Amino acid sequence: MGLFDPDVTNEVTTTTSTPWDVQAPYLDYGFNQQRQLYDRGGPAYYGGNTYTPMAPQTEAGISSIENAALSGGYGVDAAANRQARDTLGGTYLNSNPYLDQTYNTAADRARRSIDSQFAGKGRYGSNIHQDIMGENLMDLSGKIYGDNYQKERDRQLRMASIAPSISKQNYYGGDALIGAGGIVKDQANEALQADMDRWSYNQNLPYQNLDWYNAGIGGDFGRTETMQSPLYSNSTGTNILGGIGAGLGILSDWGDDDWDSFKDLWS
Repeated sequence: MGLFDPDVTNEVTTTTSTPWDVQAPYLDYGFNQQRQLYDRGGPAYYGGNTYTPMAPQTEAGISSIENAALSGGYGVDAAANRQARDTLGGTYLNSNPYLDQTYNTAADRARRSIDSQFAGKGRYGSNIHQDIMGENLMDLSGKIYGDNYQKERDRQLRMASIAPSISKQNYYGGDALIGAGGIVKDQANEALQADMDRWSYNQNLPYQNLDWYNAGIGGDFGRTETMQSPLYSNSTGTNILGGIGAGLGILSDWGDDDWDSFKDLWS
């Protein structure tokens, strides 16, 4: 290290930064509020039911469907069911209450016609008369009863194809009630969701307000700083330079006699 190099005193620099005096009370209040909210354990869970119960219409619809399934229908549907069952079961095969009357009327006409024909030829009561009468009546019977039987069989086959749709009608009322119940429950769900949203909002509002509060006061609005810096000095060089300066000042006041005496001193 040279004669005139500075002397450095090594010191630890400490910087202390504190909030603005006006800001500090608000920060303290924010920290206290955070601790209080933390001690509360957080927002509470919604205390009510988080689901909506089954609507009365839905319950009625389910009961209606159960009753229809167990009883085989009711009202008009029950009558349709009985009609379908009787048709499919062959209840109406050859059971037309007017069928015999229809045949008897047609048979009487046939007899009178045949009797008249054979009577006009003098053959009334003959074997041929009886044979012709029997054949005609047999044909008439087959036509009336046979056709009726075939038509009823056709009705059976048609009923077999539409019976499922008739059976489904038993549940139409129940299905309609369940649909209405679904609408009621949707509305109830919206009301429940609104209540839960309101509850959640009120539970979280203190935390949200504190966030807003801290955001408003947490900026760098000013600070107080204290800092210590290293000190630089060179006492040796400073003293030498001071002595030289003082000597030069003395020499500048000497006259010729003074210089002669100085020379004699060193000769």
